[in-house]
Amino acid sequence: MRPPVWFLATIAVAVGSGCADAVPTSSDGGRIPVDAETIEVRLPFSSFARDYQILSGFQSPAEVPTLTIAHEWAGELESRPVIRFGSLPDVVNVIPPGSTTGAQPDSMFQPVSGKVILRLDTLGLGEQRFELEADAILTPWHSETVSWELAADTLGGRLPWPEPGGGPVRPVDSATWFPIVADSVVFDIDSLTVTEWADADLPDRGLRVRTTTPGSRLSVRRLDLRVMVRSEINPDTLIQISANPGRATFIYTPTPLVSDTVLMVGGAPAARALFRIELPETVDPGPEACARVSCPVSLSADRLLFASLALRTFPTLSPGFAPVDSVAVQVRPVLAPPRLPRSPLSAPIQVAGPPLPPEWFSTEPQTPYEIGMTNYFRSLIQPDTTRGPGPSSTLAILADPEPSGLDVISFFGPGSEAAPELRLILTVTDGVSIP
Repeated sequence: MRPPVWFLATIAVAVGSGCADAVPTSSDGGRIPVDAETIEVRLPFSSFARDYQILSGFQSPAEVPTLTIAHEWAGELESRPVIRFGSLPDVVNVIPPGSTTGAQPDSMFQPVSGKVILRLDTLGLGEQRFELEADAILTPWHSETVSWELAADTLGGRLPWPEPGGGPVRPVDSATWFPIVADSVVFDIDSLTVTEWADADLPDRGLRVRTTTPGSRLSVRRLDLRVMVRSEINPDTLIQISANPGRATFIYTPTPLVSDTVLMVGGAPAARALFRIELPETVDPGPEACARVSCPVSLSADRLLFASLALRTFPTLSPGFAPVDSVAVQVRPVLAPPRLPRSPLSAPIQVAGPPLPPEWFSTEPQTPYEIGMTNYFRSLIQPDTTRGPGPSSTLAILADPEPSGLDVISFFGPGSEAAPELRLILTVTDGVSIP
């Protein structure tokens, strides 16, 4: 097949003009007549964010992996775990007296006594000691909606506790815990209480745990109910069994304070900060940059080298909810903004970085923190229509994971002295000049 005439003509022109001019990656910078300037632009929150709001109520304390016990923590926080244990096994295998044929199933066993074992986090507690109390709950309650004031808050109605905080209760046992000695606390449970907790049809069954040590805050990592039972097959021998997994949560007071000028996320139920992005077509980088480039500068995807949301940390408004451990945040696009607060979220748009130290929200406020979102903003400015619609312009800032605990993460919000900014780094060029 003969090549077309235009192809031969192109080769002839290239050869005649010299090979050096035909190589666009020449090491001679003078042969690449491109003038480029790199500039930084900071857009105030009010210039690119719309419909800002803080929404709460996401997830519940029942979803938190640890249980918090607190009394007068930071002078205000009270928190008490409430636990409903699962049922006991339907049968136990018992070896009859004098038998040589092996164990037999027994479904008629009777609980005699029990032990509740709490395994707690000992990190940072040193040689302190803590007084703990275990009580039997006497009011029907709902594990998913229970709170300090309400035993249940379901479609069937709201049921207040007769006494806020999970009361009244029947005292079961108390213990003094020394973290330096052991990571567990053991409560002895009498036969009446064990029998009640083993009855799955009783809506008021459950355990409440509290501490009476002022200024304390403890984390329960795991809990077990172990029960000693007597079998009809061999009544002279007690057998230890474990209750099936149940439901555990915690109730607390007060509710974290909020402010219109504080961007806050986290807690349980969790809060999220949401806003819609509306980018301007052009930006003004300021007098110094405008002395080097033509202003205003058009905002385009090919000019964007870096984009981030620049925040500054703020002391948690309620000291009892200030972070006690490193925390992390993430930013996710809201897939269906009209359905907020029930809208699903897309995947995080930033690369996961190191968690934020707790002192940033207490003793070291106004610490700068940036969330890089370059690829997201490029796709927002110039969507790839070949792959469907572009990303949602509504973003949610939330704790990672959510909920992770009672800790509330706070930043200076809109209208404050250190409001969020959009930090952009752009490269500006007039293109390739033809000599």
